[in-house]
Amino acid sequence: MKWMAKWIGKVYCTLWAEFKENTFFFNDVKEKLGKYTLNYLSELKKAQALFIFERRSKKRVYRLVSPDIFAYSISQNANLGWLKQGVYANLILKVFMLLKDKFNQNLQSIGVYGSIARNTAKKESDLDLLLIFQELPQNIDERLHELVELKKSKNIQEELIFLNKYNVFPRINFNPLKKSELAVSFFTIDISFDLQTIFDESKILENFLLIIHKKIEERGIIRKYIDKERYYLDLNINFGEIFEF
Repeated sequence: MKWMAKWIGKVYCTLWAEFKENTFFFNDVKEKLGKYTLNYLSELKKAQALFIFERRSKKRVYRLVSPDIFAYSISQNANLGWLKQGVYANLILKVFMLLKDKFNQNLQSIGVYGSIARNTAKKESDLDLLLIFQELPQNIDERLHELVELKKSKNIQEELIFLNKYNVFPRINFNPLKKSELAVSFFTIDISFDLQTIFDESKILENFLLIIHKKIEERGIIRKYIDKERYYLDLNINFGEIFEF
C-alpha cells in the first residue's frame, strides 16, 4: 500500500463522503467524477485504497478501505497487492490492524494461506492466517485465547455481518507460532506453495520461504491437483525411503 497523490486523494475523499464502506458501481460515480472516472478508480486500486468487491455479470462492484485503516496499513507497510478477490480486503486489513494494535512489536509477521491466498476462495472459505511472534505461551490454549477474543471485537463482527449480507461467510483461523518454532515440515511445505505475506517487516517469512522453496526444489516436491480445490503433495519418495526434513 502507498500514499496517494494529492489529486487522487481528493477523489478518494469525495467517494468516501458519499459511500463510506458501502459498495458502489461505476455508473454510481461516473457523473460525479466525470470522463476520467476509470482512471481515478484505477489509481485508487493501485494505492490499495479501493478494491473490486465482486463482479456481477460484466459490472464491477467497488468498495473503499476506510481512511483510518488505510493510513495505518501504510504506516505498517501492509501488502495486499497479491489479492484479487477484493471482497476479503477490508476483513483482512481490519484483522491486521487489531492484531498489530494488540501485540505490537511481538507480532513480527503475518501471512495468508489457503484458498484466499490462491485467489480461489468460495463463499464459505476460511481466512487462514499464519502469525509469527517473538514470544508466546507454551500452552496452545493460552496462545489462542486472546486471538479468539479478538474475533469477537466490534469491528470484526460488523465486517462479518456486512459480508454475510453478500452471502460471503468466512471464518477466521489463526495459526500462531514463535519465530523459533519455524521449521521445515509437511505443514510449512504445503502452505509455502501459496503463502502470501501481509506484514513481514523483518523479512522472517520471506527468508523462511527461500529455505522451504530450496528444499522443495532439491527434493522435487510438487503439488498435484485432483480438481480445482483438492490436491496432495507428491514428496517424490522412493519405496522404502525415509523422508527427512
